[in-house]
Amino acid sequence: MRIFNNDGSEVEMCGNGIRCFARYVFERGLTKKTKLDVETLAGIIVPEVVGDQVKVDMGTPRLKTADWVYPEEKTLKQPLRIGGETFEITLVSMGNPHCVIFVPEITDHHVLEVGPQIERHPDFPRKINVEFIQVLDRRTLKMRVWERGSGETLACGTGATAASHAAWLNGLAESSVAVQLKGGTLQLDLGADGHRHMTGPATFVFTGDFQL
Repeated sequence: MRIFNNDGSEVEMCGNGIRCFARYVFERGLTKKTKLDVETLAGIIVPEVVGDQVKVDMGTPRLKTADWVYPEEKTLKQPLRIGGETFEITLVSMGNPHCVIFVPEITDHHVLEVGPQIERHPDFPRKINVEFIQVLDRRTLKMRVWERGSGETLACGTGATAASHAAWLNGLAESSVAVQLKGGTLQLDLGADGHRHMTGPATFVFTGDFQL
């Protein structure tokens, strides 16, 4: 599976996209398997069709990557100054880079103004996805996302995965949480193997022909 943003850039992985991919190949009879090994730029990702949901083994979240200048021990609760404001950031890689910020209440200012500035910040040489998170309770997070190369989107599967792990690492939430997004709710669970597992829907909306 290969994924391209609306600005033409190719990304390593897409959590929502891989659920749609798994649903498509299964429903179209391209495979009889409900559990697939899918090669992506982030490695082999394993989605499984379970009823009307798709569960995805998203792999192990990482704190060390070339996507940012911070050493692993300085990826949690690090201050980042944007304009006249200072934000406390947590950095998590799911094969693609995520900057997670916890706020008392998510605003358009955060997502539409601060998000683009962080995306292009020099500390992130390959740019970065930015998630703003409101902790509703220890098992429920609310999230809006500014995606690298796409702007604000209705949902981000890798972002929700990174946010759930960041909340757990910072002691703000349990290891299993529901993440509420504009496009719906995803369930994120931490397995005994250290992998994050994402479960959410994938539904056919329409079909058509595209002619170049």
